[in-house]
Parts: sequence; structure tokens; C-alpha cells
Amino acid sequence: MTLPAVDSWNVRGLAGPAYKVGPRCSNPGCGKFAEHAHHIVRRSQLVKDYDWIAIDGFVIANKTGLCPGCHDDITGVVGGHKAAIRWEADDEKFWWCLLGPENDPVGRYLLVAPIQPQPPTPDSLATDDPRASDTGPESCPFCGQETRRRPALTPRVGRRQRKRWTVLVPDEELENGADVLDSLIENLAPLIPNADASATGRYYVIVAALAHALMDSESLTASIAGKNAA
Repeated sequence: MTLPAVDSWNVRGLAGPAYKVGPRCSNPGCGKFAEHAHHIVRRSQLVKDYDWIAIDGFVIANKTGLCPGCHDDITGVVGGHKAAIRWEADDEKFWWCLLGPENDPVGRYLLVAPIQPQPPTPDSLATDDPRASDTGPESCPFCGQETRRRPALTPRVGRRQRKRWTVLVPDEELENGADVLDSLIENLAPLIPNADASATGRYYVIVAALAHALMDSESLTASIAGKNAA
């Protein structure tokens, strides 16, 4: 079962025009083919599966493309829930989230980045959207959602998405910054879902660590001040 994507009670399902998802998984850290069309706000909150929803009056599509692995992470079918998609009302976007402690309502969802692409709105669907693919959905045997055939690659239009985010580190006799970061990543990776010490997996370590530091900034500040004082 998918974790709640919306906390608001003012959510309702809508009938609307058909649209397509993909061709890539909308998890911003994935990039594999989107073989599943996943309903973001689950059936139990809407009575049935709706392809369109209104959240506090804002109308947006309710499906996104996911690869099989990310679909499992969202639905919890293999090893429990490892991720969630959450609606952020401030910027009116769905975000990919990692999961914090289950008993911590404040830090339960660790925001990673907006899913890419975002589900269409009626306005964006009215234009020629290059995000749509040319293949149709099939039935998904696990969750009753829709499963996609593998689509052909289509060229992206517009600004290219960045694949790298560079950090300059000290390279001195007393401090090798790259070795320091490698050591921290290797020690933290086993504690964080989807993370490992690879070039892709370390992204989740950094995001989770920074998100935790932001949520507990007072303790971070006090810790740094105490270290400097010592």
C-alpha cells in the first residue's frame, strides 16, 4: 500500500482527459525506464483510482511513471516502504522523499527533490508536452495500477537536466577532503534506504544527512560551537 501523499482532507478525485507517463522513472535519482504508471494519491483516500485530483482546489494529474524497483520502494511490496511521494503545497509539486523514523511525525518524510517530470496540469496538457511517451499502459498485477511497456527513447526538449553536482575539497598534507567524504559516506550509507557508497548512492546519503541537519539545526549549531570551543 502506498503511503499518504497528501495530508489535506480537501482532496477529491476527478474525471479528466487521458495522458501518458514516462518515458523515464520520475524518481529524480533513478533515470531507468518507467514501466509502471503509479497512482500517487491512493485509492483508499479517493474511494477509487482517479487519474486526476484536486488538492485544496489545485487540479493536477494523479499518475507518475516509475521503474519496477522504485515502484516497490513506494508501495512497500519488497522489504517494506523505502520511499514516498509527497505533495508540497508551498510550491505545488510532488516530491520524492526518503523515510525517517516511523514514530517521528515531523521527520518521517525527508524531502529529496521534486519528481521529474511532474504530473501534468490541465494547462500543461493542453500544450505539446515533450514529456509524454508513445506507448500505452497494461494492467499491473500487483496493485491494480497501470504497467507500461518499455518505450522507445525520445530526445529531450529544452534545458538539459544536470547529472553532476561538484564539491571542491581540501587536498593538503593534513587533510585529504576526498578521503574524509568517502569515509563519512561509507559509514552512513548502511543507515539510509537506497544509499550506498557508489557515485549514485552517495547522493541519498548527502540529502538525508543535510535534511536531518536542517530539521535539527539547533543541535547542529550547538555541536559545532562546542567543538570549536574545545
